[in-house]
Amino acid sequence: MESNEEKQQKTTDQTTASSESAAEPKQPATASSTDQSAESSATEAATTEKATETTEANSEAPSNAERNQKASARQAKNRARQVTFKDVATMSTTEMRAELTNKNTDYIFKMHKLLVEAGYAPEDADAKINGFLPEIIKAQRTGQPANQLYGAPTVKVENIIHAPAKPITLKYWMRSVDWSLLYLVILAAVFGLMGLFMKKQTSTAANSGLGTLIVMSIAFGFLLTWFTDNMDARRNKNKSTADEQNADADDKKKKQPLWRVILLSVVGVFAVMVLISFMTVVTPALNPVLPAYGYFLVAALAYGGRYLFRRRYHIKGRLM
Repeated sequence: MESNEEKQQKTTDQTTASSESAAEPKQPATASSTDQSAESSATEAATTEKATETTEANSEAPSNAERNQKASARQAKNRARQVTFKDVATMSTTEMRAELTNKNTDYIFKMHKLLVEAGYAPEDADAKINGFLPEIIKAQRTGQPANQLYGAPTVKVENIIHAPAKPITLKYWMRSVDWSLLYLVILAAVFGLMGLFMKKQTSTAANSGLGTLIVMSIAFGFLLTWFTDNMDARRNKNKSTADEQNADADDKKKKQPLWRVILLSVVGVFAVMVLISFMTVVTPALNPVLPAYGYFLVAALAYGGRYLFRRRYHIKGRLM
């Protein structure tokens, strides 16, 4: 039989074992609690990140809307510009100046100042600038300022002041007058020489009077112009079809057969000779015979008149 001490010892060992076994399961419970806390923190971080992304997306949405609104405004402005572009020709100077941008307004202000400094009156400078306003407005509506259209104001003003003379299309009457004056110079000099060397015969010859001289010069001047125009048209008859379509109506009329040109020229010369013969029966008051120095004076006056005429109409070189 066991003693009481041994029984108490067994009882104490059992109690210790049971207490140890009861304490061991508590460790897994503590680890599980830690894992749950980590998962909860991760969930909260993910939720916070999503909330941040949502906030950023919401903050970007107004900026996109603003960009779309600005683009719509630009399109509407461009459409308005296209509509008013057709009305530039009917706009007044005041309306065009009011439509100018600040940059273009400053540009024409500098142009006006430079023109006045160059000697233009303020009114003339304004009138000169007003002539460029339609072109400036049209370029402005396409986004091109005046300094890109013309260059610097100093360059544009320099071109205005020293602008080359526009080529003048010489009309038939201009060429005819020029030739008539040239014939008058030549024939007056010839009549003057005849007056020096044949005084007696010339003083009584009606066919060498001043009226005869003027009629011959005008008739041969217009006749020679007509003849040279027709011959020039024939020399250019082999030009391309495109050039023929762009030719003036006058040039087309001048293209006549050679035989017709020659025949009409002969008839014209004969008519001039008949007219000169008719001058012999005209009263001496209308066909006076001048002394030699008188014809030389007529030649000098005709030469001066031709010089002024050619200068007035910017006629240069030969006309043939």
